[in-house]
Amino acid sequence: MIIDSKEIDETNDLEADICIIGSGPAGITIANDLLSSGLRIILLESGGLNGNTYTQDLYSGFMQGQKLEYTLDDSRLRLFGGTSNHWVGSNQKLDNIDFIKRDWIPYSGWPINAKDLEEFYLEAIDVNDVPDLFNESKNYNKSDEVVKFLSIFKKKFDKDIDIVTNIINPVRFGDKFYKNLNESKQIKVLLHFTALKMQLDDYNNIKSIFGISSSNKKLKVKSKVFILAMGGIENARFLLLHLDAIPYETLNKKPIIGAFFQEHYTFNAGTVMLNESITKSIGYLNSLKMNNLLETETYFLPSQKIQKQERMLNSRLTLFPKDWNSLLSAHEISRNDLSKGVFHFLRDFLSSLEGPYEWTSKIRNSSFSNKPQRVIIGMEQAPNERSRVSLSSKTDRLNQRKAILDWRINSLDESSIRKLVNWFGSSLGKYDLGRIKVSTDSEIISKDNLKSPIGGGYHHMGTTRMGENKRTSVVDANCKYHQLNNLFLAGSSIFPTSGSTNPTLTIVATAKRLAKYINEKFKKNFS
Repeated sequence: MIIDSKEIDETNDLEADICIIGSGPAGITIANDLLSSGLRIILLESGGLNGNTYTQDLYSGFMQGQKLEYTLDDSRLRLFGGTSNHWVGSNQKLDNIDFIKRDWIPYSGWPINAKDLEEFYLEAIDVNDVPDLFNESKNYNKSDEVVKFLSIFKKKFDKDIDIVTNIINPVRFGDKFYKNLNESKQIKVLLHFTALKMQLDDYNNIKSIFGISSSNKKLKVKSKVFILAMGGIENARFLLLHLDAIPYETLNKKPIIGAFFQEHYTFNAGTVMLNESITKSIGYLNSLKMNNLLETETYFLPSQKIQKQERMLNSRLTLFPKDWNSLLSAHEISRNDLSKGVFHFLRDFLSSLEGPYEWTSKIRNSSFSNKPQRVIIGMEQAPNERSRVSLSSKTDRLNQRKAILDWRINSLDESSIRKLVNWFGSSLGKYDLGRIKVSTDSEIISKDNLKSPIGGGYHHMGTTRMGENKRTSVVDANCKYHQLNNLFLAGSSIFPTSGSTNPTLTIVATAKRLAKYINEKFKKNFS
């Protein structure tokens, strides 16, 4: 059942077998999967069913390093369903290469492989309501022209590229699972309960968590197992707030907790003009739309062979028509474009418009020119210990130290960006597909330029990374905190590497894997 914590009698301790902190996609998935286990579950959520500034402000913090277009409080949501409440809905699994150790990427490799997540991805597509995601015979509402175009690209590039289509379906986890959780007698969902402090025993077990309600009631939850599912920033922050109580490892004299923060880079690679021979062959002479608005996203990926050959990070490329509509899109009117000045923006705008000959052609009711295509690239970030979450000396209204996000890129990020753009551009020419005018943006992105024209995906990953070696990771292959017996973590904070796709499907898949492990390991013991 779902309860407002202000209605709870603070003189009585709450008890459970499993206590989950955080009700985003990871926390709700675990809770819902355990409903049939017979275990007593408590799910704690700091917010309510709807957002409010009083609770949301607890996410406020400070930004350092590379300048992002968001703040810590506007990139996350503190309410039932978590950040799924503003998730754009992009669904795709990680690529096989994302799981393996790559000798050109320090700290790469997961302690599990793609096959270990296979069954859970199949369950996750049902949770996210995208049942056809892995059905390769589907064309996902792409037009005939786009299907032909992709076929030509694949035939030309052969084994140098893969083509992947994400399905867009923004599931709001709070809405979807409200009824299940509210009607179940196995679970208590406590709204407006902000967890503040963990209490440990002498045997490296967490005994209880203390928290506070929105009415300032002091509450205590006892449980046999605790799961942090608070998000990529907050999981790390909560652990960092307990360094005086929990055992932890350091890397270069700093806590491993919070290190290796990763985002998904997005940047403008340049403008492509496709050869008319290509567009005529598919009967498409104007704008080619690889992306079907709010239904699909289709990407070119450099293959595993190319990534290894070029020694670069994983990435995704897509084309957007460079026309009036795209100039009003988020890809164009962004902090990065506007920061270059009005003159630069207008110059770029005017260069995108159809020239006099194209207008004349339309008057003649014939068209012989192609509209330019903007190349947008999304890329994984190299694991980087200097990119981290730490704590400020300033506190929130509950006297908890605020988070500092210090986002840093490194030399591998820089070289990968340049190699990718060069490889794609030279391949277009090599296969007689078109030509690219490379944007200056890709040339000035640098670890030393903290105002690099680069954006993020609002994806917070890697801060409590999974691994076999506790000196370079926070949790093991089963998401258990290395030095504590009954603490587990869930969400994108456990990702050792981020891949280049949206993390939500993998968040759900890894949460399902953890729920199965918890059920199998603890159900018999607790009963």
